[in-house]
Amino acid sequence: MTDSSMLLIKASDGTGKTYQLSSRYLSLVLAGVAPDAILATTFTRKAAGEIRRRIFSRAIEAVLSQEVEKSSPQNVDFERSLERLLAYHHKLSIGTLDSFFITLAS
Repeated sequence: MTDSSMLLIKASDGTGKTYQLSSRYLSLVLAGVAPDAILATTFTRKAAGEIRRRIFSRAIEAVLSQEVEKSSPQNVDFERSLERLLAYHHKLSIGTLDSFFITLAS
């Protein structure tokens, strides 16, 4: 049995995995999932840092464009989602697979 809320992205370098993963992460937050309930893992600290940076930068861009354009969908509250991300920033599970397994073993 598979859980439709889970997503595994496997692809070569430079194919848009970080973009896809940050999009998926943000769509879950926008759907009301608590940011600290989402797990995003990768192999390197550099990639994990890039995923985290991309999530926050895209959330900020969404809020700014919503303010400028006022043309975003009626039921999407980007500002509230960004506030939730910031409130949970220290609890976000965005890291390496190794760090995830170490946390499980602790």
